[in-house]
Amino acid sequence: MKKGLNIETHRKHGEILKRMYLDSMDLVVACSHAYPKNNRLNNQLRKLHNVIIQVKSEAENEMFADHPSIGHEGIYIYYGAKRDGE
Repeated sequence: MKKGLNIETHRKHGEILKRMYLDSMDLVVACSHAYPKNNRLNNQLRKLHNVIIQVKSEAENEMFADHPSIGHEGIYIYYGAKRDGE
């Protein structure tokens, strides 16, 4: 049976997914202002953003399964993203 990821790898992946979340949101907002609502690009970007949200949630579930003793600090590993300068 596989052991899952260590906590440092979860932290690294959490930072990557937080950035992907923010970047995809920027794309959704910019393109929604530039193109019609039902534009194919807008639809694809919304789907991408929603998949990133789902992946963050699943990764967090796996992290808590891998490391049940992590406690409250674990909620910040995949969530709580801040933009540079905040």
